[in-house]
Amino acid sequence: MVGSYIGEGAPESVLSAGGEIRDFTPRFRESAYTPVKKVVDEDKRDFEEIMIGVERAAEAALATKLRAS
Repeated sequence: MVGSYIGEGAPESVLSAGGEIRDFTPRFRESAYTPVKKVVDEDKRDFEEIMIGVERAAEAALATKLRAS
């Protein structure tokens, strides 16, 4: 579930991901999205898989450009 809620108690920033609650308080000079990125980026993809996707996207863009001209 994505959302936010307000409850009684001391103010705090937390992030709930996969049933686990993590501290969401930004560190000194840290962007607000950094804690979210740390959670989202836990599942790393294989470099080769990423390169294949980039190559496919480049080929599709080139084909579109050639069709348009």
